[in-house]
Amino acid sequence: MLKPRFLLVFFYVAALMFSFTLVSQRPAAAQTDQRCFTETKQCISGRIREYWEQNGGLPVFGFPTGAQGEELVEGKKFQVQWFERNRLELHPENGRPYDVLLGRLGVVRLEQQNRNWPTFARVDNAAPGCQYFAETGHSLCEPFLTYFRSNGLEFDGKPGKSYPESLALFGLPVSEPTVETNQAGATVSTQWFERARFEHHPQNQPPYHVLLGLLGNEIRSNTVVTPPPPPPPAVVACEGVPAAKDAELHPSQCVSEGTIIFMNISGFKGGEQVGFWLNNPKGEPVIGTRRTFQIGSNGRETNIVLFVGSTPGIWSWVFQGTTSGHQSIIYIKVQEESDATLHILSAEGAKVGGTATLTAKTAPNASCSIEYFTPSGSFSQASGLIDKTADAQGNVSWSWAVGSSSAKGQGYVAVTCNNFTVSREITIN
Repeated sequence: MLKPRFLLVFFYVAALMFSFTLVSQRPAAAQTDQRCFTETKQCISGRIREYWEQNGGLPVFGFPTGAQGEELVEGKKFQVQWFERNRLELHPENGRPYDVLLGRLGVVRLEQQNRNWPTFARVDNAAPGCQYFAETGHSLCEPFLTYFRSNGLEFDGKPGKSYPESLALFGLPVSEPTVETNQAGATVSTQWFERARFEHHPQNQPPYHVLLGLLGNEIRSNTVVTPPPPPPPAVVACEGVPAAKDAELHPSQCVSEGTIIFMNISGFKGGEQVGFWLNNPKGEPVIGTRRTFQIGSNGRETNIVLFVGSTPGIWSWVFQGTTSGHQSIIYIKVQEESDATLHILSAEGAKVGGTATLTAKTAPNASCSIEYFTPSGSFSQASGLIDKTADAQGNVSWSWAVGSSSAKGQGYVAVTCNNFTVSREITIN
């Protein structure tokens, strides 16, 4: 009978044999560390797989679209692998995490489209609630700002994403938000970065309302979406509209059907009753528009909010003092919005303290302005409400902060490009 100490030795040796058996089987499993995807029938492995999995995976990079192989990158040969949204490059000469680098596919794609991105329109500062990048002269606002800050490469092992981590993944913005048609044919609010293209898809629930463009696919196929030809210049002959009499009108004298206008009138006797009415393009008073009010002690009234009719032609609002007989008259030309070159593509309100946005399409390089009338009845002076010039495709957009003390309800925003105005209501909640 074996003594206990020999039993221990026996079991120890047996354990070694069992351990050796397990180890001897591992090389068969370790021969491949591939992760394969049936969607594209491609695999990733090694450092590229590790990098893909640790830095966002499918939403950030997409599926692999080719095998790892040697390619010429900026005059040097590197091992690279292409993905739907990016290209990963192996740089063994660098220490981790910089031994894998991302291609500057945003600027590559713009150059492929023959778009000179360094000449894109820039801004001098960012609206409240936005971030400004002085290096490129562009700002980043919602909803793209939250997406930028929520994603990035993993450098420090800490929860969340730091600015350097986000910057390493996307690079700097090289454009302001514009409305573009992507490769799939969707017309979406778009902003370009050195390494990415952000697209806003408001029909999707967060966080999927912001998606990255499939730049890897687009660059490899080298296809260019041909934009539709620009619309002909708008025929808006405001020169034929009579000048206002003792009145000021804004945003403009030429508007789309159903637009709200604002006006100031003056020259009346202080405190007198003033009657007013709307004349249609035939010069006939419109039934139901006659009203009276008592004007202020200085004989002036400011920011009167009025609708205009929908029939194309020249309309007029007439104000007449019942004591003085004085008249203030404004003339407005109404044009069917379908015939105009200015269209509001999206106008999104915000929660109190948030950021409202508007995107419009107009004639290329048109001069544009915006006015926002708050739910409490005052004009906003937010810094983002500045005059802008539409880009070469006719895209123009604004973002502005809604004050933390703003009233809730229906606000009103009017965009004027080349002396033609279109308006929308937006909700502040």
